[in-house]
Amino acid sequence: MININNFFVVSLGFWDEISQVPKGFTCFFQSCGSSYYTNKDNTKLVRKSNHWGWGIKKCTWFIKGYEMNHCGDWQQNVPNPMRIAIIDYKDLSLVV
Repeated sequence: MININNFFVVSLGFWDEISQVPKGFTCFFQSCGSSYYTNKDNTKLVRKSNHWGWGIKKCTWFIKGYEMNHCGDWQQNVPNPMRIAIIDYKDLSLVV
């Protein structure tokens, strides 16, 4: 089961874009252009990042409505590349 402790290892997810981090979400991790937030019961994950796609370490995270490219192409293809998106941990799947 994917959760706050292992979502970053090897997961695939199709995230919904949102305009801001919702109230009640707490930042629990930051790295190279990305911040990660979760709600009190750790059921939802928010990512604020300037890179999305496949090749995020061993993860593949797409925002619905955008092309499915390598994360390195995100900044060249998306104007103002910083995006915020949300997903339920249960909607992430293991990449095999």
